[in-house]
Amino acid sequence: MIILPLGHEQMEAQRLPYITIGIVILNVAIFLITAVVAPQTDRELMERGEELIGYYFDHLYLDLPQGTFEKFPPEIQAEIEHRKQ
Repeated sequence: MIILPLGHEQMEAQRLPYITIGIVILNVAIFLITAVVAPQTDRELMERGEELIGYYFDHLYLDLPQGTFEKFPPEIQAEIEHRKQ
């Protein structure tokens, strides 16, 4: 259920939309925070992936879960298959 302010017939008071301005400022702040944090998270993910690949190459006797294997780029998958043989 949505309640919309329809206004009054004789509405003469004009006020600044403080709540709307506050919501816009909050949205912009959240966007800026995520724009700064997201690249750091991507870098950390790449570093963890490289660590995983290095560890797996050192311990080829381990079984890599299929879901994890499929997340690697095709060239890494080919290298894993080559090293296993």
